[in-house]
Amino acid sequence: MEVICLDTGLLIEFYRSKNKKNTFLFKISQKYKFAIPTIVKYEVLRGDKIRDKFWIEFLI
Repeated sequence: MEVICLDTGLLIEFYRSKNKKNTFLFKISQKYKFAIPTIVKYEVLRGDKIRDKFWIEFLI
């Protein structure tokens, strides 16, 4: 199985989407494993002003 590095944009699109099943991330999750680079984790957590539990559980 191939591994895909996720970018900040895909994570934010998934987070903001009301219907997660329609997101690109959800659609490719059936075929691929994911890796999230440290810099992407940093960008997301740095931009999370409300300290949303979603990001903490997903990224850490």
